[in-house]
Amino acid sequence: MKVNHPADLEAVKILVAAPGVLDLFLWLSYRCFTAKRQEVIPLFGPAGLTHQLGCVDYSRPRRFRAMLDQWLTTIRAVWRECPAKVSQCGQSLIIAHCLAVHPSAGAATIGEGNR
Repeated sequence: MKVNHPADLEAVKILVAAPGVLDLFLWLSYRCFTAKRQEVIPLFGPAGLTHQLGCVDYSRPRRFRAMLDQWLTTIRAVWRECPAKVSQCGQSLIIAHCLAVHPSAGAATIGEGNR
């Protein structure tokens, strides 16, 4: 199954020097594009964000949450409408439908055929 999603090419150019932030941006742009409603993604565990992004280096949950907060701050600098937020309990990421492409910005379609 081939799934394409739009991504802001200018944001990708800005974030390319920070691989962790770029990975999260592309993951969020896909997940927010495909979300039909608000979704809650666990941060830890087999289906958690740490495993989805391959961030197993952050052995302590507090260290990963701190890094995630930094990454989200950076992402919001290039995608102001980013709906992602860490839950109050700090155990999950809450997202909703949103596009990561600004109308005036360059857009690229990212999918399996583009890798």
